[in-house]
Amino acid sequence: LSLNLARLIGSIVAVYLLLKPNSVLQIHVRHIFRIDWNILKAIFRLGIPFSLEQIFFNGGSMLVQTYIVQLGTISTAANAITNSAFSVLYAAGLAVGTLASTVVGQSAGAGDKAVTRRYGVKMIWLGTVITILSILLFLPLMPLILKLYHAPVETLSLIYKLLFIAIIPMPFFWSMSNIMPNTLRSAGDSVFCSAVSLTTMWIVRVGLGYLLSIQLELGVQGVWISMGIEWTIRTTIFYLRYRSNVWLDKKVLG
Repeated sequence: LSLNLARLIGSIVAVYLLLKPNSVLQIHVRHIFRIDWNILKAIFRLGIPFSLEQIFFNGGSMLVQTYIVQLGTISTAANAITNSAFSVLYAAGLAVGTLASTVVGQSAGAGDKAVTRRYGVKMIWLGTVITILSILLFLPLMPLILKLYHAPVETLSLIYKLLFIAIIPMPFFWSMSNIMPNTLRSAGDSVFCSAVSLTTMWIVRVGLGYLLSIQLELGVQGVWISMGIEWTIRTTIFYLRYRSNVWLDKKVLG
């Protein structure tokens, strides 16, 4: 209820600012019912691959949960609490990813390849620095954060193990594997990013995660190890794509 209420308030404020007279982003009511097919095609071209990616990504996440449940209640509880606590460490990085989509998208839309590439690099480095700062700031506070979850004593050691597994590759690969594709998508390279994300998700996080956690009996730690490996592979692929400059030839409109 609180989440829906927050979204409702945010939507009302956003609509007010868009319809407010003399606003920089003012939208007249008549514009709402006017269809610009060029913009609409661009939205679908960028949005449909990403939407399909999210659908199959969530499906893969649900599949991972099905074999985590097989590991017992302690592993299930530790995984859930760690996921929630871990989100504190990458929340600021996600915000940079959203910012990157806007900044890089504007320069890509203007057709300035040099500026697009330069802003993309800056956003990636900004995300990396902010992610590292988040780790340095919140990691010492993690015992206090975990107290908010009233985690069972028997899960605490496992929670810290999972956090340790994730934090090792996070400064090097998390922002690169999550912010870099946002810069590529905003320049029109949406299909490639979605294909890479889906492939690595199902082969590495789902497939390798099952192999490590169930077949090799590493438990829930195997799931988190596979996640770190996925970040590494995604980073490598997106880095090579970024350096190739092929994405700069994609068209956002037209």
